[in-house]
Amino acid sequence: MHEEHVRLQQHLARDRDYRVFVRVRGERDWQRVVVVTPGDELELERGDRVAIDDVKGFVVAYASGEIMDMHLPGRVLPEHTFFAGRAEPPPEDVRLLAADFEHHLDRRITVEILDVRKDGDRHTFRTRLTNTASEPLQIVAFGAYAPVAAGWELSTISEGLFTRDQFIEWYGAPSDGWLAPGASAEDPTNYGGLGMLWVYYVATRDGARTAAGARVS
Repeated sequence: MHEEHVRLQQHLARDRDYRVFVRVRGERDWQRVVVVTPGDELELERGDRVAIDDVKGFVVAYASGEIMDMHLPGRVLPEHTFFAGRAEPPPEDVRLLAADFEHHLDRRITVEILDVRKDGDRHTFRTRLTNTASEPLQIVAFGAYAPVAAGWELSTISEGLFTRDQFIEWYGAPSDGWLAPGASAEDPTNYGGLGMLWVYYVATRDGARTAAGARVS
């Protein structure tokens, strides 16, 4: 099985609210996958079934339509899907000036970078956040920071911080964004460079804001 088919198979096996579209060999139109049947067959929205090996391209999107992964999508994307747009970074969060910033992160949110592996020109990994506090906590923004001489500098595909709504979708968090004491949320498809610091801005019910994070190593 080709690498892209293994990737698609892994996405389909996850218990997430993904929208999956495929292009079948010999066809030009996108078809949405509605059921994965035994024997690695995909049941399409139009009613027919195809083997996963007959897929020549795929797009995996979150419920909002934001694209999470793809292979050979071509010029035309499936209807109501889109790439993450450019964000305007809040000035105070673009650069973390203190070189020892990571030593002052809020430990009430445990951030774990798991199963790091080389994948082409980047590293892929799982990122799991666990609320170890005695009160609910909410991630209001997050992003990756690269090490620079003065400390850390924001470095994301959107050129800004990711949002609370993106955290909810990417990490499978509750729809209101609040993590109960002891609860976890996980992004199984994170990626980036070694040495990057992933920072999560945390809010409490009374409006206080801190930050939690971990480095990719």
